[in-house]
Amino acid sequence: MVDFQTIRQLKAYARQDGAFLGAYWIVSFLLTLYFPDLAFGSVMILCTPLFAGWLLRRFRDEALDGRISFRRGLAYSAYTFFNGSFLFAFGLFIYLFMFDKGQFFATLFQGIKDGAAIYQAMGSNPKEVYDAIDTISHLSALQISFIFMMYYLMICAPLAVVIALLCRRKDAKHPHNNKTEIK
Repeated sequence: MVDFQTIRQLKAYARQDGAFLGAYWIVSFLLTLYFPDLAFGSVMILCTPLFAGWLLRRFRDEALDGRISFRRGLAYSAYTFFNGSFLFAFGLFIYLFMFDKGQFFATLFQGIKDGAAIYQAMGSNPKEVYDAIDTISHLSALQISFIFMMYYLMICAPLAVVIALLCRRKDAKHPHNNKTEIK
């Protein structure tokens, strides 16, 4: 039997934590864009599974008394990643539409230019990469945001499975017992 209260609770937590995840990705994007030499934004992106796992663990321990099934963890992770991807795409659209003065493509071109020797060593033609970036530069802010959203969703789908698998727990680690014994 489906418990609608449980589904509502899961979706509420996933919306809230998706907002945290989207904000996390926006910060990492801006750090990568404006401080590419620090590589802090890239490290944040690589730590996304750890952050999402922490969010799932917090949901499990606070809302579910330390127990969560794989299915519920997968649903929570999928909703959280979807909400985070949507918020990130919305923030990226706002940034590209209103605030970007060419910084996005300048950083992208510089990264490709710096990595041209690596592309040649791998047997790729750097001209193909430049042509792809030229094609991307003709896209609208909405199209670029949608591409990023779809990219994040495709990357996060297998992550949701792994995170739900690692964070599942059948029994509460520290069961909450509010009853006091009277002797």
